[in-house]
Amino acid sequence: MKPTLLIGDYLFVNKPAYGFSRYSFPLGLMPIEGRIWNGGRQPQRGDVIVFKLPSNPSIDYIKRIVGMPGDTVQV
Repeated sequence: MKPTLLIGDYLFVNKPAYGFSRYSFPLGLMPIEGRIWNGGRQPQRGDVIVFKLPSNPSIDYIKRIVGMPGDTVQV
C-alpha cells in the first residue's frame, strides 16, 4: 500500500460497508454462512479493504482489490 498508506498512518474504516459475515462478530461465533449484504454496494476494483484472516486474527490486513471474480491476475 506504500506510498498511499505509510507505517503509522491512521485510517477510518466503515465495517458494515460490504455487509456482514461470521467474522464481523466477536470471536466469529455467529452461525452465518457466506456474507449477508446490507443493501450496500459490492466491492469494486481499486477499493481499499481491511480484514483479518481467520488463521491469524491478531493482525489487520490492508489491501487494495486488483481482481474480481472471473479475472486472471498475473504477478
